[in-house]
Amino acid sequence: MKVQKVIVEKKPYPLYILLDINFEVVEPVKRFIKYLDNTGKAPNTIKTYCYHLKLFYAEQGVRTTITNYKLDVNQQKTPVLANSYYVTNLNS
Repeated sequence: MKVQKVIVEKKPYPLYILLDINFEVVEPVKRFIKYLDNTGKAPNTIKTYCYHLKLFYAEQGVRTTITNYKLDVNQQKTPVLANSYYVTNLNS
């Protein structure tokens, strides 16, 4: 994921958009950034929101694709797919 600076005509400041791992625009973030800009939020506020949304989306991707390990009865590590946002600790 990447935050990309965008120069928009007729705006004295840049905007920021979020690109996914395929370098395609993340549409919900683009719409939200556009909303922030249209409601008169400060450019630094928009930039900060974009970077924080990058962290949020990256965390969501990690939680759905990372393989965690849980000790079984024989003390061997077995892979467990953490595909839910609510799974926080598989070792308990």
